[in-house]
Amino acid sequence: MMKKVGLFGGTFDPPHKGHLKLSQTVLNTLNLDEIWFIPTFNPPHKKGAVATPEQRLTMLNKLLEDDQRLKVSTIEYELKGKSYTYETVKRLCKEYPNTMFYFIIGGDMVEYLPKWYK
Repeated sequence: MMKKVGLFGGTFDPPHKGHLKLSQTVLNTLNLDEIWFIPTFNPPHKKGAVATPEQRLTMLNKLLEDDQRLKVSTIEYELKGKSYTYETVKRLCKEYPNTMFYFIIGGDMVEYLPKWYK
């Protein structure tokens, strides 16, 4: 049986209860096993993040600490540069072949999605 994982990428500057509520709603509605939050190290679509990548990661870990089904993936932090969702998802599919991924984005990205890389 395939594991069902939601991928929730974003800048998370700052992460907040809206991110938490959205993820829990998606988790329960789609009956997912987990949601992996993927904070981008250097967002290609946003300029001038207020918090440093390390601060955003710390805040995100703190926000999610009470729900074991919500996890933080540092896959884009490992690359250190600009990250593109297409490349990240491609890499995750290769690393986790027995996982069905569900892509989650915030409402602020819906209109911008056609401009994303690939």
